[in-house]
Amino acid sequence: MTASTQLISRHQLGFIPGRYIAENGMICQLIMEDAQRKWTIAEQRDNDPSFRSLDADIGLLLDQEKAYDRVNLDYLRHVLLKFGFSRQLVKCIYKLMGDNLIRINLNGHLTAEPLNPFLLVIINDRQFQGYLMESERTKLLCYADDVLVFVHDRTDLDRLQIRMSRYCGASNAKFNHNKVEAFSVYGRDTWDLWKDSLAEIHINHLHSVEDDVPLIYLGYPLVQSRLQRVNYMASLITKTKIATQIHSIRSLSVVGRATVLNSLLLSKLWYILRVTPSTLADFKQLRSLAIQFLRKNIFPVIPWKVWTHPKDQGGLGVIDFQASALYFRWLQPLLVYDQSTVDSHPVSSLLSYHLRNVNQCQYYQLPLLDQCHSQL
Repeated sequence: MTASTQLISRHQLGFIPGRYIAENGMICQLIMEDAQRKWTIAEQRDNDPSFRSLDADIGLLLDQEKAYDRVNLDYLRHVLLKFGFSRQLVKCIYKLMGDNLIRINLNGHLTAEPLNPFLLVIINDRQFQGYLMESERTKLLCYADDVLVFVHDRTDLDRLQIRMSRYCGASNAKFNHNKVEAFSVYGRDTWDLWKDSLAEIHINHLHSVEDDVPLIYLGYPLVQSRLQRVNYMASLITKTKIATQIHSIRSLSVVGRATVLNSLLLSKLWYILRVTPSTLADFKQLRSLAIQFLRKNIFPVIPWKVWTHPKDQGGLGVIDFQASALYFRWLQPLLVYDQSTVDSHPVSSLLSYHLRNVNQCQYYQLPLLDQCHSQL
């Protein structure tokens, strides 16, 4: 599949082996924090001419209507052949999609055929300016048909509209304009700069720090202010508390409680906390809920360290959601790989750049090593 490796964006994570959905969540978080840092510095230099010309990039969360089902098969066949796929493969795909009705029922919900997202990546042509962070230009992030486009200016937006229109006309795809969400990458309320352009595509609101709750992208909150983080974490803690109360009425063994906590109650927390900035107070409240669930009707009390100790070492294997292992995926490449390898990966490259700026340190590894040493 040489042709496909040259066509699929590095930021496409859906159904691609070796890629992880949280990477796009982390990239978006890093871009927003970098943009907010630039704006904050500019505000502190309000007499600086650069402040008046500061960028006002936005992000658009696009929504396609039945993206897997609407693709025109003749269009798909011509595109695949143009991109260099063999006629035998194209014929096989055409027959597979055109002559069969495939229905997959998973946990009571009808899902799409897994081949279609792969094809959707190929048939979307995305060439936008996007957001520039150091030397890494991020134009879009995508997971299957969920696409987040970074729009730099009005020219980018016009280009996006033209390409969306052409793509829909050729492929039979359709975008739900009334479901498109827009947010300020810098977090600042720049609605006055964008309202005329966004109104043309039926977008009547630009999410910013002025909103009480954050937008959600791939399950991750796009936090732009302290209030948004507080409100989101309060909601998350409340939902976790309700879930623990529901499962608390079950008659479970000690090992059973640990299993339920890991697989049913905390799995969503691990997913979110890998990317979402949280405070020690947030972790304390979540840990308290976990402890209350685990210790109910158990005497003598089992210490938290025993719950989180590995099973093969006499513990119960409950994963501590504040443990460094949750962040090891992001930090390990920075500490182990050489600079060229770090620079070749979008997440590692942006994270190393962000750490240098935040810590004002040329060597981003030093603050990480200091943190590791303090925890030993």
